[in-house]
Amino acid sequence: MASFGVEDQVDVDLARDLVAAVERCAPKFQIRRGEGKEATMRIAQEIRKIEPFLKVLASRKLGLAQHLPPHPERMVILEALIRDKLSDPADTTIAAREEAILSSLKTHLSA
Repeated sequence: MASFGVEDQVDVDLARDLVAAVERCAPKFQIRRGEGKEATMRIAQEIRKIEPFLKVLASRKLGLAQHLPPHPERMVILEALIRDKLSDPADTTIAAREEAILSSLKTHLSA
């Protein structure tokens, strides 16, 4: 998240929440003694697949924080968005569009 851009382009508070949500949703791998680095690299590889999506979520331009309810519901929604994207990271270019994210969020909130 730190590499996403300068602070005026990134909602820092939302970025912190996203980091926590990504940590909770990251794929879990069985790690044997001495395989820590390899497991970390596999997790990082999976997360990198959704990096464009995360950049859009954290951008001030999207203004996602205005549309999210306060904690703890905010974290539940962020985790759901990240889990959905991790399960199907192939369409990051299409689903990363701001309008698609907001409509998806509105669907989640109204359900």
